[in-house]
Amino acid sequence: MTNKEIKSALMQSGTVFTMPTKLNSRGETVEFKMFRFCEPFVGERPEDGMSVSVNKPFGESMNVEKIGTKTMSMFSFTMMGTRCVEKVRFEDITIVSVGDQ
Repeated sequence: MTNKEIKSALMQSGTVFTMPTKLNSRGETVEFKMFRFCEPFVGERPEDGMSVSVNKPFGESMNVEKIGTKTMSMFSFTMMGTRCVEKVRFEDITIVSVGDQ
């Protein structure tokens, strides 16, 4: 898939994908799912109100900060209030399914 196709797929709620993460240190494939928890207001970016979570009940999640032309930036906070940032290149993302199906 091209970067444009991957960005388009990631902008849809319900898209399932895999990406490199610290969660699969044992070599397991971890699936993630995009969620839209609110619609963006006028003037906001389309990715505002989106999050990425592990595709299983009660999985960890991160908020989407920006979906650019080549990367997706996400952030979360630890229990101590430290901001954690993750940046993933589109070439490292594998789309499993697009949108809610």
